[in-house]
Amino acid sequence: MTKLVMSISNKGRLSSIEDHGKSKFMDFGKILESTTAARNKRLVMMNVTDERLKEVVKLIPAMGGPKIARVDSTPPMWDAYSVVEGRSIFEVIKAAKLAGARDIVGMKVIP
Repeated sequence: MTKLVMSISNKGRLSSIEDHGKSKFMDFGKILESTTAARNKRLVMMNVTDERLKEVVKLIPAMGGPKIARVDSTPPMWDAYSVVEGRSIFEVIKAAKLAGARDIVGMKVIP
């Protein structure tokens, strides 16, 4: 029995695995897997003052840590954002707000 495995090329046409090699097929599998995993994720972004930054960052779940960027403002402010599980977005927003975060935005991650 012969198996023919198909992959989608960057030009949108189907071709056999022999044409592109096994590594390209594996890359496609990784893309599909990560896209599926992103369906239940939400991006949460917020502004935090210097004084509250450490406290708020402790509350934001993230794989390696939330992304932090300096905001050009007075008083000194930071932008903190992270991707969180969709089921926990409201708890994260509430905890961050109570810890002093403001201008909080949550949105669906589009895979």
